[in-house]
Amino acid sequence: MDIVDNCGLFCKRQQNVKRTGLNTDEEILWYGRGYYVTYLKDGTIIAFSLDAKGGDAPVHQYLYIHVDINGDNKPNIYGRDIFVFMFTSATDRVNFAGIDQTREQMKTSGRRGCNKKTTSNSGYYCGALIQHDGWEIKDDYP
Repeated sequence: MDIVDNCGLFCKRQQNVKRTGLNTDEEILWYGRGYYVTYLKDGTIIAFSLDAKGGDAPVHQYLYIHVDINGDNKPNIYGRDIFVFMFTSATDRVNFAGIDQTREQMKTSGRRGCNKKTTSNSGYYCGALIQHDGWEIKDDYP
């Protein structure tokens, strides 16, 4: 990876960039303490975020790697030009988020599913769906 801007947390370049899930009602901001942003020479942006579980003393169990393949250019929609990888301590490897789900779960999950009706983090599982389908975008892809 050829990094040209290790922008970090509170990356000022991200302040006015709107990203959404597939349902487009859900705005996902990469500006703030939740996302560590890095710009690559080819224009790709990689943002890292942690998913914590557990009340007052959260335990970070997942590292999400958000890859925007065309940088800050539109459409900036998960499942279109943004895809999510995930690292867990349980598997000790990086995979597409949702790769452990069935095809039906990848599509219909109420959280992170690759469909426009998902209410939270819609589109997170779209990369896994494409991989599951043999790197082909099938007719029922949203």
